[in-house]
Formats: sequence, C-alpha cells, structure tokens
Amino acid sequence: MRKLIVEWIIDRRHSFNEVEAESFRKIIEYIDKAAVSKLPHSHNTIRSDCLKYFNEAKGIIREHLSTARSKIHLSFDLSTSSSCKALLAITAHWTSNDYKAEATLLAIRELEEDHTGENIAVIIYDMAKEYHIVEKLGYFMMDNATNNDKALKSLNSQIQTDGGVGFDPIETRLRCFGHIMNLAVKDLLYGPKKKGKRRNGDIDEEEFVDNEEENIGEDESEIKKRTETEKKRWRALGAVGKAHNIVKWIRGKPQHRQGFLNQQVEKLKRKMVQADNATRWNSTWNMLDTFLDQRERIELYLNSVPELKDDKLTNSDWEDIETMMTLLKPFKMLTILGEERGTLYGSVSSILWGFDMLLDL
Repeated sequence: MRKLIVEWIIDRRHSFNEVEAESFRKIIEYIDKAAVSKLPHSHNTIRSDCLKYFNEAKGIIREHLSTARSKIHLSFDLSTSSSCKALLAITAHWTSNDYKAEATLLAIRELEEDHTGENIAVIIYDMAKEYHIVEKLGYFMMDNATNNDKALKSLNSQIQTDGGVGFDPIETRLRCFGHIMNLAVKDLLYGPKKKGKRRNGDIDEEEFVDNEEENIGEDESEIKKRTETEKKRWRALGAVGKAHNIVKWIRGKPQHRQGFLNQQVEKLKRKMVQADNATRWNSTWNMLDTFLDQRERIELYLNSVPELKDDKLTNSDWEDIETMMTLLKPFKMLTILGEERGTLYGSVSSILWGFDMLLDL
C-alpha cells in the first residue's frame, strides 16, 4: 500500500504531506477502516519511501543494463525547469536479453555550473559509473550545440585517464533528427530574418528569439517603444508574424481573452487561440491550426480592436497560412512518428522512411 501511495504522489506531483491530511485519511477509512493503520503518518516517511523505491528501481534498471545484448546508447539534453533550474535528462537505449529495443530514463541531474562540455561530461560520467556502464557506452544522441561535442571529448578523456578504453567522440556523436527538423522548419516559417545566436556558457546554437526581457529599470514609454519595435519585427515576417502578434495581444490580458471569446459566431465553439514559442516549431503549427479553425471569430475580433489594425489578416495572409499548413503537414506527421515508444525497432523505423517522405516533397 505504501508503494502505491508513493506512486500516486509522484505521478500526480502531490506534496509529501498529503498523507497527513485528515480529509485524505477519511477517504481511506471510508474504503477500508483497517487500511488506515497502514498509512504513513508523516511527510518524512513518504520521503524515505520515495528514496527506498527509487533505489530499488535503480537496481532493477542496473540489472537490465548488465544483461543487454548491445552497447548502452545515451541521449541527453538540457532544459530549464519552471523553477529556473538547469536540468540534464539522460536516457539509455539498448537491446535487451530477449532482443527487444528498450529505453528508460536514467537520471535528471541539476547542472549548477556553467553549461560547458566539461561540466556536462562530469554528470554523464558519474551516472555511467553508478549504473556500471562505463565500458558499455555506445553512441550518443544530442542536439547540435557545440558544448555537446566538447562533452563527449571530455567524457572520453576522463574514462581513459581512469584506465578505461574510452570511445571515438566523433564516430559516436549522433545528431538529433527532431532538433535538426525543428531548425529546418523554422527556416521555412521565418527565413533568415528571425534567426539569432544564443550563447550560454559554451552553447552556440541558432534559435529564433522573441525578446522577452524583464521590464526592470524601464519606464512606461520605454516598454511601449520596445513592444512596438518587437511587433514590427514580427510583422515583417508576414502572415505567421502577424498571427504571433495577434495571439500575444489576445492572451496578454484577461480582458483581451474574454473579449475574444465573447465574439459570437454561430456553430463555432469557443476556443482560445494557442500561443507559439521559440522552443518547438509544433507550437507554431498549433497556433496556425487554431487560427484556421477560429477564422470567423478572429476576423470579428480584429475589426473591434484598433490596436491590432496593423496586424489585420488579409485574404492573401489567410491563403499564406493555409499554404504553410499544407507544407508543414508532412513534418507534423514525422514529428509524431518520431515520438513513438515501445515499437519493435525503436523510432528509427519511422525516421528512415520519413527521410524518404521529406525528400520526395
């Protein structure tokens, strides 16, 4: 029962002190009075149970990795949590003892130092030693950031310094198809005008940026001027840029949201427009998809808001959006296929014929 409670708390991201709530205990008592005596009494107990079951699961994964028929291949990526922590997620991929393609998350570790290849390598090496896979490491799947190149060189150097065989950091360095496709589609969406450079420690990666600096130290006139400059920059990108400005306005304030949803359109469901972001091109697909779905409501709203007069969509703009969606549809399909899990041969079986599909466009 305690394991089930831990799984429930982790799955639903509840606070550990949920078990201390009288209302929770009453629910359990209603179902089975005898079960109440088996409930943990403190959040500290839940914390201990979490660590206990985590270490048990870690041991099971370590055992599976030890009987793998193949090398242990790793994919890893950095992301920023909602609490602004830099987290490195590491996933293992291997062929099991019964010849099945397997994959599992090995670790999510915080990167407290600069995002250099050397610092990333330290985390990867420590994790590999914990799972006893240092000498079984195969290929590495990452995005195009140059700090990942340096991470593999540093990892190989650390292994050899400790007396290990190591690996070829160039031969084993694979590049994530999803990331490459993300950059390619953004070129298709925006062209070179919107492309910027992002440097973070050792990172040198092309991104599409939307200046969202905090307004610290700026007076109202400065904020307004910067906002207008940003809107013009997006507007210059055509229909997709105009759509971005419209969504940002609608979703920017509760009054704007309500004003949009209050536009009465017969036989059209009330649906909020989706926002795009600089990280995933799919967000732009979702934004344009809701635009086409909510076209009548959007046109009514644009006619009622003077502030959006420069972003009004012409018939030509709507045609451009429809054309763009047609062009993006194969990429959308391939993105979904690339996210498949549990298939016999892994996602590579989808990606390979996906290459052919894109080359035939």
